[in-house]
Amino acid sequence: EKRTAAGAAVGLGWTSDELAVSSLPALWRALGLLARNPEKFMGVSKVVVADRAGYIARAMTLNGTGKRTTEHIYSDERNYEMVFRVVDGLSKRETKHERVIAIKESPARLEFYQRHVADGCRMYWQAPVEVVKEFVEALQAQVAKFEADESEAVGLGFLAPEIRGSSHDAVWRAMVASIREPARFFDCSDVEVEDCAGFVRRGIRVNGRAYSELVRTDERRNEITFHKVGEDGEDGEGVERVVALRSHPLQLEFFQRSTTDGFRVHWSMPQSAVLSACDLYVREAARMDGARRPIIGYGIGSDPIRECSHDALVAAIKDSVRRPWKVLDVEASSCKIVQHEGFIERVMRMKATGEISHERVTVDEENSEITFRKYEESHRLSSTERVLVIRHPLRLEMYERVVSGEAKGARTDWQAPYQVARTVFDRLVGLARSIGRSSGRDVVGYGLASRPISGPSEAAVWKSMVRSVRIPGEYGMAVDRVTLRQMPGYLQRRMRLLERPGTPTMTENVRVFPAAREITYRPVVQGEEAAEERVFALRADPLRCELFSRRTDDQVRIDWQAPRTLAIDIFASVEAVAAPK
Repeated sequence: EKRTAAGAAVGLGWTSDELAVSSLPALWRALGLLARNPEKFMGVSKVVVADRAGYIARAMTLNGTGKRTTEHIYSDERNYEMVFRVVDGLSKRETKHERVIAIKESPARLEFYQRHVADGCRMYWQAPVEVVKEFVEALQAQVAKFEADESEAVGLGFLAPEIRGSSHDAVWRAMVASIREPARFFDCSDVEVEDCAGFVRRGIRVNGRAYSELVRTDERRNEITFHKVGEDGEDGEGVERVVALRSHPLQLEFFQRSTTDGFRVHWSMPQSAVLSACDLYVREAARMDGARRPIIGYGIGSDPIRECSHDALVAAIKDSVRRPWKVLDVEASSCKIVQHEGFIERVMRMKATGEISHERVTVDEENSEITFRKYEESHRLSSTERVLVIRHPLRLEMYERVVSGEAKGARTDWQAPYQVARTVFDRLVGLARSIGRSSGRDVVGYGLASRPISGPSEAAVWKSMVRSVRIPGEYGMAVDRVTLRQMPGYLQRRMRLLERPGTPTMTENVRVFPAAREITYRPVVQGEEAAEERVFALRADPLRCELFSRRTDDQVRIDWQAPRTLAIDIFASVEAVAAPK
């Protein structure tokens, strides 16, 4: 992994070009194969793999140098990250850094980087880019083999076609019903169900063979696991079968994984069998849903959102306001954005009909709400507005309401197609995923949140944040000569930046908003406030701090290049001051 004289190194990160793969799960299955069979992707031999609690231990010889290397491999399927930690040959302990192969989406790509285990900050990686490119080609070839596989077995995973016409909640309820009533979903007999602490013990006979299994339901991740056990209750096979409900788009995935390390293993179950079960789940879901109206009507909610954070979703929505072609079928070249005080005026042409849409967009970040109000003839505003709002637990909701008059605030029967809203939800979540994964860089980017705060109270943390305005030097900032001047409605702060070349002096106007739990900092240049502001916010559920930068006119977030380590130091200082003494 030495850097060549002529070639570039991975450095702080390298991302591949777009990969021609049918789905991200197929790419993830290929990474799982890499963990156990690295000789298929790189020049290594004498590979020894052992399952350990939570990881795979792998030793192999590098053919080019003859060097023997040992590493621990961790599978983070939820974030699509495969993590490799080298084990020191003398101490037999993991080193303090780890190498990451992460799947990025929209479009599908692979990112390679190295980071510190303790704080997640990236560090320079000397691996040559050319070697990594060869690996990507080998991985893509393996995905192609998966896609061309005619064995018709589930293998390392099978993703069923997208489910249309049924809601996420109805499909999930159908899946849960199958635990106690499996005969409604596949051919079986002699079913016995016993409720236990945290799981269901189920006896069942399939194809003339009787066995017992432990069935667990994960409501948070929408997964049901089936773990066969022997008559003595011990682990029967060392694996568990998983049926998972994926959202955005709505799909069922079937796979088998090791109960020891969590890595996927080959499953010989025919795809036709799981497809039959899938069809029955969907049929039952349709029955539960009843006659669904094909329009949005009085409102529509998205599937539960687990693929991204609330903050990334807010950033995605704001980005889509200025770049509507990211989520709507509009002509990008036709879009015109005009910034006004407190709102955006937006004009765009719809691809399907050629219709010109002219509307006013208002962002209310405090209430996690975006409103869209159309302009009618003579530039008059419509009497109704469309609303996109973020709910808790994390979901999106879309509806239309009356703006004025006695019926102000009342919802209307919106005639827009149901599927249009579902498509917008899926695209927004995809955009939020991309923004969320950009936070893995060494900069704040579109926002950085602290870890959940469990010790101090919300009031104590907020008090500590407000205190940091007056004495920033005690909160991880390398500054001195701090002077404060009370102005009408804000505080003007001047301080010298010790880590900047020439130690320049910065002036900024600081505003505290207790109701929104936000503190804003606007730089002052030549006596005028800048068009951007930094925001230090306190969030709930879970309690955490957040730092980001946004435009002052429309509140849309921007990519902030401040070092990530600075934000982490501020978070740690705020929590330490707020901690009970």
